[in-house]
Amino acid sequence: MIDDEAFQREATRDFIMNKFPQAELHVYNTGEDALREIFKKPDCVILDYYLNLEKPEAANGLQILEQIKDVFPQVPVILLSGQEDPAIAAATIQHGAYDYVVKNENAFTRIQLLLDKIYGMNELKGKLSFQRVMNIILLLLFLALIAGVIFKLFL
Repeated sequence: MIDDEAFQREATRDFIMNKFPQAELHVYNTGEDALREIFKKPDCVILDYYLNLEKPEAANGLQILEQIKDVFPQVPVILLSGQEDPAIAAATIQHGAYDYVVKNENAFTRIQLLLDKIYGMNELKGKLSFQRVMNIILLLLFLALIAGVIFKLFL
């Protein structure tokens, strides 16, 4: 999670840890700080749009979004912002944001729904990967059985 506003950062962190206690959450004040640790390959990123409260020269959320997507294009990035401008929301979606959530009374509900969906998809992908491995193993066992039968027929 990347947010330069301490109160919002703590409130969002507390909410996520309460709803998703199994989550490993890393919290950053700036996008630059998060990018220095991007090698941790997050399952999801929650990113504020304006990140220059503490550091006026800090990159904004759109710039950080582009850099995250350059490194990990498949990682879902949720933009969380006080900006209600539809043009900003559209720009973030065009640059690869998974969704855009306005900081209002419904924000945490939306975040929970999005994280449920993201983690559900990740769980499904894990199950599908396991299923593929098991299918390959079964295919190899079947081929070995057929080879054994053919070998016995010709000996």
